[in-house]
Amino acid sequence: MIKFWRRLKILSIFDSTDYKNAVEYCKWQFKLNSTIGTKNETLRDQLEVVYKTTGIKPAELEPPCELNELFVDAWNFFLDLHNSRTSNGFGINAISYTEIHHYFSVIQIVPQYWEIELIKLFDSTALQVISENREKQQAQQSKKK
Repeated sequence: MIKFWRRLKILSIFDSTDYKNAVEYCKWQFKLNSTIGTKNETLRDQLEVVYKTTGIKPAELEPPCELNELFVDAWNFFLDLHNSRTSNGFGINAISYTEIHHYFSVIQIVPQYWEIELIKLFDSTALQVISENREKQQAQQSKKK
C-alpha cells in the first residue's frame, strides 16, 4: 500500500502538459540531430553555421518548450541508454526494460517508476523521429535516381 501511495503521489505532481512538453522536447532534439544530405551533417550543424556566420540565432535552435526540471535526470539517463542501444540489422532496437534495469544496476541508482516510464516515452518518440527521418532520406534518394 505504501508503494502505491508513493507512486500515486509522485505521478500526481506532473500534469499532461509536462509529458507533452517532454515529447516535444525529445522530438526537437532528435530532429536537430537528424542527418541531412550525404555528408552526415546534422540539421543542428547547419543551423549553428548559420548562427556563427550571421550572428542571428535561427528559431529552430530555440527549444519549443521547457523540459520540467524533474525530467532532466530521466532525459540524461535516456541519452546514456540511447547511445548504447543495440541494432538488429534492419535498424535500431527499442530500449528494453532489461537494458534499463542493467543500466541502473551499473550506475547504482534505484529509479522511480515514473522515470522508467519517461525513458520509455523518450525512446518511443526518438524511434518515431528516426524512422520519419529515414523515410525522408529514402524518398530523396529515390527521387535522385
